[in-house]
Amino acid sequence: MMNTGLVYYTQWKMTEDQTPLTLLAFRGKHRYIGLGPEFNNRWLIKKKTPLVLTFRYFFETGNHVATQGNALFFALTVAIPSKH
Repeated sequence: MMNTGLVYYTQWKMTEDQTPLTLLAFRGKHRYIGLGPEFNNRWLIKKKTPLVLTFRYFFETGNHVATQGNALFFALTVAIPSKH
């Protein structure tokens, strides 16, 4: 079984920094936006143990008063069944 979709994140800072030593380029209200594809794939190991592999890639865009860069995310999930 494979799932595909669009993932996103966003973050806004509601107040400006009040630190006097903050550089002028980094004063203001921060904003971060990222979106990209996600793929999940599920396999069965030993007929009962599901294994899920997740891949996400975020393209950052529209960042304000912050550095900007893309992010790659891998996750491996193994669900161990209970022995009831």
